[in-house]
Amino acid sequence: MRTLVALTLLVPATAIAWEGRVVAEGQLGFAAPSGFFSTGLDVSVTPHVAVNAAGGLSVGGPQWSAMTRLQLPLARYSVGFGLGMSGGPWKPPFVDAHFDHAVWGNAELSLIWLAGRSVQFRAAGGYGAILNDESCEWTGFDPPVSCEVKAARYMMPYTQFALGYVF
Repeated sequence: MRTLVALTLLVPATAIAWEGRVVAEGQLGFAAPSGFFSTGLDVSVTPHVAVNAAGGLSVGGPQWSAMTRLQLPLARYSVGFGLGMSGGPWKPPFVDAHFDHAVWGNAELSLIWLAGRSVQFRAAGGYGAILNDESCEWTGFDPPVSCEVKAARYMMPYTQFALGYVF
């Protein structure tokens, strides 16, 4: 009987910790969808589904991102898989070309830790691929010429760390 009572008390606490959670985040990333420095909002719609929207800055300029994440909550931790989109100006490395507004498709794995009632830490790693290759232009020409990228899409791995306040 004691075991049943203990389990009953634990289940609602875990569900309450993850459902309806709204987190204001500060984010740091390397090649991350929302840039090197960004702020975002992470909302757990249910214990197993969360959405994240963010805006930030990268070398090319302002960036935006939106991600939907499926998550498996395990007490104070959660493992997640997310799919989303992001965009902003971007210059491919080592190439004399640029995108006025690159649109990326992103997929990521994440680990989330609830540290107490009001702090959340999220670490994510993923991969992004350019969805609008045709918007690339070579910058060494006047007027600029389309890159006509046909050999391969631009693809890039990324990492991101977020520290947030839980409301």
